[in-house]
Amino acid sequence: MTKTNKLIYVLVGTLLAGNLAGCSSDERLVYERPSSPPDIPGYDEQYWEWDEEDGEWEYDPPGGARWYFYNGKLFKSSIKNSGLTSTAKTRSSFTSVKSSSSSKLSGFGGGFKGGGFGG
Repeated sequence: MTKTNKLIYVLVGTLLAGNLAGCSSDERLVYERPSSPPDIPGYDEQYWEWDEEDGEWEYDPPGGARWYFYNGKLFKSSIKNSGLTSTAKTRSSFTSVKSSSSSKLSGFGGGFKGGGFGG
């Protein structure tokens, strides 16, 4: 193997590793919003808000205490603090995290898109 071939392999390998490390796709769990907020006497419907990341309803009236509704019950603390998991239906949500580097590769099989190497 010539020095030029070694240099090309090192260069392409470095660019590929930088591209893979700097760009990823994360899947996060998202809970589907139920069709309507909980119907609990004494709790005004307008103050309920669905939290899709935690799978719970949050009740936050002005000047009042915040309450949480999940798994069919009313709680004073969020599901995050309870150690429980929501029983609400879930769906997947893919979020892409873009790299701030100026890599010339565009994923696997993208090839080198710089000048001088057929790009």
